[in-house]
Amino acid sequence: MRKKRAHGLLVGLACALAAAGCGGDAGDGKTNNANVANTQTNANHDAPANVETQPAANETHATAERVGANANANANENANASGGGGEESVEPVLGEIASFTDELLKKIEEASDASAGVAAAQKFFDARAGEIRARIVAARASAQASAGARRSLLESEVDNSARISNLQTKYLDRTMSDAAFKTRLDKLVGDYRRLFED
Repeated sequence: MRKKRAHGLLVGLACALAAAGCGGDAGDGKTNNANVANTQTNANHDAPANVETQPAANETHATAERVGANANANANENANASGGGGEESVEPVLGEIASFTDELLKKIEEASDASAGVAAAQKFFDARAGEIRARIVAARASAQASAGARRSLLESEVDNSARISNLQTKYLDRTMSDAAFKTRLDKLVGDYRRLFED
């Protein structure tokens, strides 16, 4: 009887341990399944957010590009409307100034007498000075938006004024001995310089 009881206790203990082990495994299984379900839920929740964010970023970038393109187009349109077309816009005036200066020098240098040549050059200057002056003023106004155009006008002023001023050096001996000639030549040089005054 004692042996049978002992055997029954051992069997009961083994079953109890087995039941506890199975229950623990079942509990772990339920926990693992819950974790897997939570992971899938989180993944499904995050995915649409990423998908929706990317198109929004692309749209913002495209909008910025359109705004930049419109700004550049408006700037170019305003520059053209104001006459700031760059150096090309003053090229005709630069040619007129050079041609006018060439003609003044020609009348003096090709004359048989320098005094008569200065008188002829002064007459030519007086006839054209108003027109040339107006062209210079207009060119300066139209060149305000272009540093290159302003530079070209300034270079023209310096170069052509120097060509006329050199007459005083060329005819220095004559001016020292002929006061009337000196007066006429100085007037021509001074009048020419005033063409470019603001």
